[in-house]
Amino acid sequence: MSPTDDTAIVAIRNILTRLCKRSGLSPDRLATTEIDISPLLDLPVIRRHAATHGTTRTAAVLPVVRDHARRLPATHRVITDAELSLGLLRETETAGIDPDDLYSQDLGDRRKYLSAHWSRLHEIADAEAIPPAPTVRSLRATPERRAFTALAALLVTGNVYTDARSPLGATRHGAPGRIGTLTVVGDAVIDHIYRVDAIPDARGFARGRFSDNPGGKGLDRAVAAARLGIDVRLISAVGDDEAGRLALGRTYAQLAAGLDRIEADAIAIRDWPEILYAEDFKGTWGALGELSDRAVPIAPEGDVMGAATALVARAFDPASLPFLTDISGLDRAKNRLVLWHYGVSPRLADGPRSLDPALKQETFPLKAGPMTLIRLSLRDDGTLRIFVCEGEIEAEKSRANRAAGYFRPADAGAEELVRHFIDEGYEHHVTAVYGRWADAVLHLGRQLGVQVDHV
Repeated sequence: MSPTDDTAIVAIRNILTRLCKRSGLSPDRLATTEIDISPLLDLPVIRRHAATHGTTRTAAVLPVVRDHARRLPATHRVITDAELSLGLLRETETAGIDPDDLYSQDLGDRRKYLSAHWSRLHEIADAEAIPPAPTVRSLRATPERRAFTALAALLVTGNVYTDARSPLGATRHGAPGRIGTLTVVGDAVIDHIYRVDAIPDARGFARGRFSDNPGGKGLDRAVAAARLGIDVRLISAVGDDEAGRLALGRTYAQLAAGLDRIEADAIAIRDWPEILYAEDFKGTWGALGELSDRAVPIAPEGDVMGAATALVARAFDPASLPFLTDISGLDRAKNRLVLWHYGVSPRLADGPRSLDPALKQETFPLKAGPMTLIRLSLRDDGTLRIFVCEGEIEAEKSRANRAAGYFRPADAGAEELVRHFIDEGYEHHVTAVYGRWADAVLHLGRQLGVQVDHV
């Protein structure tokens, strides 16, 4: 699985949240549950633990989940520990906390105890800052969704499970490594394609057209696997010539090498018009889309505040893929907007991807689902403000080029949103991220003491 395989993360999150009910996560519950837990049992971390310790995958689930829950930030750790009844606090002295109540046999009782003892549990978890205590009702919404998404992301994308009590002869994996990596050993070539009006005879000729594209069985398989969300490595021999550099994805490689030299939390890159039309940078926008999966967020067009906004989105959900977009169209009749831009991760595509003949822009429809638009913005006097709007990307495909989709605001009219954005003098970009994050942005605004425009 890829670190950004959000489909797998959602599947695992849904299984974990369903397993919270009743007494929580336990070997007996896993053995008798009516829930389809096969995606959980198929995780590499589960398989590895079962093989290393000579146990079943079902028996491996609880120790693996407990180990990964310990690695979560304090609030996520407190929520998942109590609601899954992992028993992490049974291992230490917990003055002021009754483990029997915290790990009650009823999920409703566990939620009530968690809400009532919120601050003390965060103190025990060594939280740097303690967020306001939620009610039981509000706990069941955003806080739980974030916590279980974070745990699912760690299980899907984290290190291969290791244990200090490895059996004799087993080697511990000390260095952190990604799981689910596919290595393809094969050829990477340039296919020469001739399209002719008719097949000529042995001594004849035919009018036609010529094109060349990267190909080869090894490269084709690596690309196909990557489009399925797998983390892929390709081992191949290519020539030190123009064809070889094309096969390696020269623009992607050059941009990646440059970004690797930058030590920053987020990066704003001036790609347009500085490098878009440069002779040595074909396919810049497609390459930026592929690079958007990196741990350090990237914002095109030198948009520094856009990069900062993407960093905020990643703080809410490390597995998210925030992207910069323009509000480029207004459909008054259907109360929706057209979102449109480049440099968007192809993992967010819901349909075929295509490149224009000049290799300038990649086009695909955005997948449907809940989405939040966010913008950190500086006023003329230097003070910070935040714009946020929740809504949905509709299933209907937009006919616009680049990465595009129809966005329907949840609480405001589409035209009202656009007029507010213009009247308040916000920049033309917003950062889009899948999920519902308005509550998180409002909380951030309270923490920072800045105005939040929730439209």
